[in-house]
Amino acid sequence: MLTAMVERVDARDVMDANAHTTRGFRANVLGHFRRTGPNSWDDYAWVADLAESIEVTAGIPVQLERRGVEVRLRRRGKVFRVRWDPEPETADLLRGAQPEAIRAYFIEHFLEIQGAPPGIGTAAFVAQKLTR
Repeated sequence: MLTAMVERVDARDVMDANAHTTRGFRANVLGHFRRTGPNSWDDYAWVADLAESIEVTAGIPVQLERRGVEVRLRRRGKVFRVRWDPEPETADLLRGAQPEAIRAYFIEHFLEIQGAPPGIGTAAFVAQKLTR
């Protein structure tokens, strides 16, 4: 008997904001992360939710996912994963575009990526994040 794999995320990685929104946009809620135990250090498990459309406002911290046009954000005390839902005219503009081009458009028009501060190397930036 096959069982579905549950996506588990370390508590330290469930929401590690690496960007913030520069403009508001419409998004579809894909689901949220639920703690697997009572302690703050317990892992989180992915829970798919019923489709819901929300407005994401400008200026909020988000975690850009590794692929696509999905971000994690805090909402109602939970960490949600949402997917950008482009306006009809933008969807027409991007019709037939490669996934990388769609992602690039999304990042350019809606997010400001927050990387390592100037003058600090990547390794030092990661070490600093891990020691918080």
